[in-house]
Amino acid sequence: MLAQQQEVEADVRKEDQLRINEFGRNNAQLHDVRDQKKALNETLDTLDDASTDVMMGEGDAVQLLIGESFVETSEEAAQEYIEKRVEEAKEELHKLEAVESKLEARQDVRNCLKKKALV
Repeated sequence: MLAQQQEVEADVRKEDQLRINEFGRNNAQLHDVRDQKKALNETLDTLDDASTDVMMGEGDAVQLLIGESFVETSEEAAQEYIEKRVEEAKEELHKLEAVESKLEARQDVRNCLKKKALV
């Protein structure tokens, strides 16, 4: 933070402020999408571990955590459930990647807006 003597009041034109705001919104959206992708990748890793555990299981009774409850089911049903969840997560990840691509395509525009706002 600047000392009080060093603080400078700068007049900001409305169009510059709009550019700054647009840059901030675009940047925040990109960070949100990347955070969501990271969480989905962690979910996919967890589901992969669960699938491995089910395949390594010796009994035919498996407990699934659904919501806040454990449900006892067969290995086959558990494997189907995991595969369904993996497919849903991959579809969501694909959608997020498309959104991220669009946001990154606007990267040049955001950089241009940033340069114009800072000049």
